[in-house]
Amino acid sequence: MNSGLFTVMWGLTATAFGWIVATDFRDAARRLELMSRRSMPFGLGRRPVPAFAGYPVPRLVAGFFGLMGPVILVVGLVELAGPNGAVTSAMPRPPLPFLLFATVPGALGLWMLWRRSGPLRAEWAGGGVVRRAAVVVLTLAVPCGLLAFVSDRMTVLPLCWLSAALAGLILLPGRR
Repeated sequence: MNSGLFTVMWGLTATAFGWIVATDFRDAARRLELMSRRSMPFGLGRRPVPAFAGYPVPRLVAGFFGLMGPVILVVGLVELAGPNGAVTSAMPRPPLPFLLFATVPGALGLWMLWRRSGPLRAEWAGGGVVRRAAVVVLTLAVPCGLLAFVSDRMTVLPLCWLSAALAGLILLPGRR
């Protein structure tokens, strides 16, 4: 995978996520907290949100991402424009048992997101066509990423990540 392409994708996602949550666009910070609480098992989501200097910590962290994202984006664009911008780095192919060990946390994560009180179930129940499509894309990104990584399709893997990031950014701000 091209490290410049990964850096550009990381910078775009961090910038969008950071500014959406830090500025609380369409109540995104509250929705992020609610989705995080719904995905916590065993009642761990009942703890209060920590605050620092009167601001919730998730908004402060999002502000850091919002400030660092454009810097990372520029670095990635410079990497892509450089003389070795199109050169891809070869990664060793992971063994097949990796798929089995990586499938368990992926399946557990999807179960936590889709259980009765999970955030994806609530988004599916209350959403329109676009929100339901984003939920499907977000769900399919997990097996797509695992299969792309194990089958050594390093050009497909960033597309899985980017589609999951875009779907998450669609779900985060909420409905108007």
